[in-house]
Amino acid sequence: MKKSHRPYARRLPAQFARRVMLCARVSREMKAAIAQLAAARKMSISEYIARLCNDHLSSAQQQGLLT
Repeated sequence: MKKSHRPYARRLPAQFARRVMLCARVSREMKAAIAQLAAARKMSISEYIARLCNDHLSSAQQQGLLT
């Protein structure tokens, strides 16, 4: 599988691509766990977290939890 070098936001359809930065504090152990999950899916940490957030927010929107 060839790894794309384009940022995650640029690989999304234009209407969904927004580049913003989020910051979160996690322990070293949690960062290592996230890195392991991302590596298992052949993703960067930032791409994995972006997809996780996008999936969660899309689900919340479909359930009517977001206005």
